[in-house]
Amino acid sequence: MGTNAGSPNVSFRFTGPQLLEQTFQDGAVLGPAELLAIRRQRLDLSEGRLLAILSYIPRSVQFDISATSVDHFRTEGASDPIIALAVVADDDRMEVTSKVYFTFHQQGFPVRVFSEEAPARSWLTEQINAFNRKADAGVVDRAHAGEVE
Repeated sequence: MGTNAGSPNVSFRFTGPQLLEQTFQDGAVLGPAELLAIRRQRLDLSEGRLLAILSYIPRSVQFDISATSVDHFRTEGASDPIIALAVVADDDRMEVTSKVYFTFHQQGFPVRVFSEEAPARSWLTEQINAFNRKADAGVVDRAHAGEVE
């Protein structure tokens, strides 16, 4: 797909028309400010399009505990334009942390945490296809991922 972007903490790569891969850099230390900057980058890259996100978190990434108290996918109660989010955690610690985070911060889109890439990618493909079928049928709004009233 070609489009790559990033920062010292994360790299982004489009691997499909509706799929953005987000890879946290080895050794990154992430607090609320860093995660806000990453969110802004992701929103800029989306250019208003709804995307599915495949997020890789290597075991060497460290999170500032204060980052867990902030929902990094919402602004003033509105969810980011995301079809679905699959998190691939490199180790048990990050997998459990991610699951607890998303249990506490419920999202307006499907979220699953995986320990391996292949099932995460397969699940995201299913989510994209289901979303597109609903959009084609007029059940969801392509621009906002919300169900049509």
